[in-house]
Amino acid sequence: MRQEFGSIVLAAYEPDPELFRRQLTSIRAQTVTAWECVVSVDGDLDTVRSLVAEITDDDARFRVVGDGSRRGFYLNFEHGIRSVDPSARWV
Repeated sequence: MRQEFGSIVLAAYEPDPELFRRQLTSIRAQTVTAWECVVSVDGDLDTVRSLVAEITDDDARFRVVGDGSRRGFYLNFEHGIRSVDPSARWV
């Protein structure tokens, strides 16, 4: 049976590197593999982008979005939702 493609949206603001590592490692270990993970960054984009690349070994399913501005939790999560691939069948 073919898996339906979906999106995981993760809001990030100055994540603790060890906890972030655990979270991303857990996402990568899921049995469902047809997904993307949109990491929506509130604030410093470069630090989070570097952490994601390092932790995931540049797994192409992880996509970091943001523009360096501070939105706050709600608007940052909304930004992530708006960045979901339109072909996703679930979020």
